[in-house]
Amino acid sequence: MRKNNGKKKQRKNLSGLFYNDRFVMLFSVVAAVVLWFVIAASDTESDTGKTISDIPIQITLSDSAQQDGLKIFDKSGEKASVTVRGNWLTVSEITKDDIQVTARQSSSIDQPGTYPLQLTARSQSMRTNYEIVQDSLDPQMITVKVDRLKEEEFTVEDNINYNKPEGYIGVQENFTPAKVTVSGPESDVEKIARIVAEYRTDDIISESQTITADLVFYDDNGDEIPKSDMEYVTLSEETVQVDINILKKAEIPVKATFSNKPAGFNDSTLVTVNPATLEVGLPERYVDVLQQVELDPIDFTSISPDQATVNCKIKLPSGCKNLSNADNATVTLNLSGYSMKEFQIPDSVFTVTSVPDGYSVTPVSKSVTVQVVGPTQDLDTLTEENFTADISLKDKEPFDGHKELAITIGVKGNSNCWIYKPNGEDYKVSVNMESTSG
Repeated sequence: MRKNNGKKKQRKNLSGLFYNDRFVMLFSVVAAVVLWFVIAASDTESDTGKTISDIPIQITLSDSAQQDGLKIFDKSGEKASVTVRGNWLTVSEITKDDIQVTARQSSSIDQPGTYPLQLTARSQSMRTNYEIVQDSLDPQMITVKVDRLKEEEFTVEDNINYNKPEGYIGVQENFTPAKVTVSGPESDVEKIARIVAEYRTDDIISESQTITADLVFYDDNGDEIPKSDMEYVTLSEETVQVDINILKKAEIPVKATFSNKPAGFNDSTLVTVNPATLEVGLPERYVDVLQQVELDPIDFTSISPDQATVNCKIKLPSGCKNLSNADNATVTLNLSGYSMKEFQIPDSVFTVTSVPDGYSVTPVSKSVTVQVVGPTQDLDTLTEENFTADISLKDKEPFDGHKELAITIGVKGNSNCWIYKPNGEDYKVSVNMESTSG
């Protein structure tokens, strides 16, 4: 009996809520919202539009075209947009992942070329109660280039133009990077003959500095290829860094230097150098320091009346620039009145030096024949007493028995003559080494 009274009391309390104005108002709002969602979800007659953007464009070649090495080159990053219409609830949930934009004719392309392709959009979602408005597709068409991919490396060339102070030159060096790689359609890459770093200013550049230069394409005829004609080509770098060194121009003497030169040989009057001077671009640190360009020493043992001209490589300190049209200098010795004569030097003149401790060394050769160059009248006065002959064992490992060693011949008592070595080879004699210990 009490249980029934409880149920009656609950029903009475529940029914009483509908006599509460606030409850009735809240209940009405909730019911209206639920009813609106139910109607919106089930209403197939109403039409709501929405634009979907940033849709990737899919362009696919046939398998045979791909096997032939063909590929699509299009404007990088181009995306499509399209309007969809339909049920509001469904349309509100559509994203770019639900739409596929493709090029219709791409699968029929089998030759390199530039093709305009019609685009179409279709649904790729499970939802069906919406439609794609084809007329709203943007873009409607896309132009692509079909070709084989080609890559080629080019050395960056120089076309840097600016003004310099009077008496100075500018030198472009250290292109960074020195080489760039071009990739893109084969037909486009093959048009490029040169890639040039270009920079132009009317300003005077008076100090060394680093500038940024644009890279420009040129064809075989030397004509610039507009970048607009190369929209499918990519460069590994769009610009390069170039060091501009501002150098002072100077005319500097070129001087020959010698080794083993006899003291009496007057190289200031008997030696000529061609070129005698060199036009050089000098960094500021060398302007008051570099007074002459010295050639590598010429060994007098290689000089004879028949070999009196020597070519020498011109070398400059780091940072200096050779502005003359000469990488080598010719050194000529005036040896008129000079001749060459053979002399036999007896072992009585031989000396042995730097003998290792605990060993004795005895010359086996009884003499050595050498060639001497000098003024003819001086050669006629030379005797064996005018020669030195040293067999040095410095830095030589001890040995037992006979061995052939170099012997250094010198001229004494005459400052105009020198020893000549055919083919630059040392004179040699045979010696015997024995241990002196037990």
